[in-house]
Amino acid sequence: MKPFLRKETLALLLTGSALLLGGCQDRPASSSSSQGASSVSSSSAVGATSSSSLAASSVSSSSSAAVSSSAASSVVTSEDSAFDFDALNELTFDLSPEAGSFSALEGLNIAEGDYIYSDREITLKKDFLVTLDPGSYSLAVETDAGSYPLTFTVLDKNNAYRIPNGGFETGDLFGYAASTAFKGESPLQAFVDAAVVANGDIPSFAAPYGGSGNYVLGYPSATSSQSAWEERMGRLSTRAFTLGGNGYLSFALGACFNSDLTYLSVLSASSGDEIARYGNPSFSLDASAYHGENLVRYRADLSAYLGEKLSLQLVDLGGHSFNFLTADDLETFHTSIPEGLDAVDVKPSFDPVYVTNQIVNGDFSSKLTGWSVSSAAAWENSSAVLDAWQVPSGFLRSDLGGDAAIGLIRSSLFKIDGSGVMSLALAAAQGSRYDKDTFVSVRLKGSNREIYRFANERHNGVNFVSYYLDLSSYLGEDAYLEIVDNASGSWDTIFVEDIVTYYASYPLIDFGDMATNLNR
Repeated sequence: MKPFLRKETLALLLTGSALLLGGCQDRPASSSSSQGASSVSSSSAVGATSSSSLAASSVSSSSSAAVSSSAASSVVTSEDSAFDFDALNELTFDLSPEAGSFSALEGLNIAEGDYIYSDREITLKKDFLVTLDPGSYSLAVETDAGSYPLTFTVLDKNNAYRIPNGGFETGDLFGYAASTAFKGESPLQAFVDAAVVANGDIPSFAAPYGGSGNYVLGYPSATSSQSAWEERMGRLSTRAFTLGGNGYLSFALGACFNSDLTYLSVLSASSGDEIARYGNPSFSLDASAYHGENLVRYRADLSAYLGEKLSLQLVDLGGHSFNFLTADDLETFHTSIPEGLDAVDVKPSFDPVYVTNQIVNGDFSSKLTGWSVSSAAAWENSSAVLDAWQVPSGFLRSDLGGDAAIGLIRSSLFKIDGSGVMSLALAAAQGSRYDKDTFVSVRLKGSNREIYRFANERHNGVNFVSYYLDLSSYLGEDAYLEIVDNASGSWDTIFVEDIVTYYASYPLIDFGDMATNLNR
């Protein structure tokens, strides 16, 4: 007699296989490659509402007893099971007593940190929901009595083309990643939850921020002074998004006086290159047209990058007058041209030339040849003149207008080559906050990312001190230097000489001669 399987046995084996296969799949991708996809195909990964997935999730892991769909629908209930990308609402579900003791949620690669279970309530966190494409989904609620479907919907608000919480309406920095920019000191972090404030009057100033919702990125009224807030530094990054719609970006910025130190950067998610940088050219402290901390709306045409993955980053590397940012309404999806002033791209640019391993005129024997002085308005003196940089006697100085002069000067490109070591000598640069205000920055071409920042930590008056940097982790990449003087007090000036960006072999140097990297 041929061996055979009973129908009941075959059904249980098939159902068990479906559960094993389903548990190996990732969170489902968008159900459609077109913009505005609103449903998930029944053949997509576990979590899409379909007869097969619901059937699989209705088998108890402890008893293999099936639960009828009518009974299951009354076990896990919710008054609102739709996630709205604009509202960023968390979804709460009630688990009836007849379901038994809760064990876990399964499906969609959900982790314990993605939900909260308390007093027979299951809350799906917005951190988890915001990762899902629009569509209908199902999770399995596992208990000691069986397995029950928890179903919900992610509404289509062009989610893949937008950043969450672009208007800071959660009242905090949800959806963003903050990082330090100075010595890794978190107390000096500019971007903290406390910086998301009510969209009301600016502290100690009878003028509103001018945002569009309940909250803006500003500075806390509890801050001891504006100058204390200005001293903070940091970076605030969004998640990656696909540029869709008509390719326009819109945003509101305030303060952001110095576009070399405080700005909004648009980055390629794949290469990390900075494709655009925007400051606040409307900044003005004129009482008749005040644009200080209050917000100005801008728009930028990025349609050349339609379909590409991008991200945004707010950057604060300054520590003085209005060297901070206020922001609101970061919107990355438009179908019509948004309102606002046309934003001006101020990212550094270089002529397409062959890049050697030594910067042009590193010894300043040809004065400022090969160097580019930033023309950002923030560096001008009271007469609207750039008066910092000079080479009067064989080395670079930032005191053409005295210690009060400020400015930024940029080198030519050089290729990090040979041993990867470079060196230079610094003098002066020993003001009260010298390590924040007078420094040298090494940046990579393309991304314009700062990989090294150092100051004259062994300052000795006007006597030059040599510093060495090990850039060997970036061999083969093109880089450039930015020398910055951002302070106006006594000794707030920087002298530089003998820049060497190529050593064929590692030079014989003492460890104490190495520059300390402040960018961390």
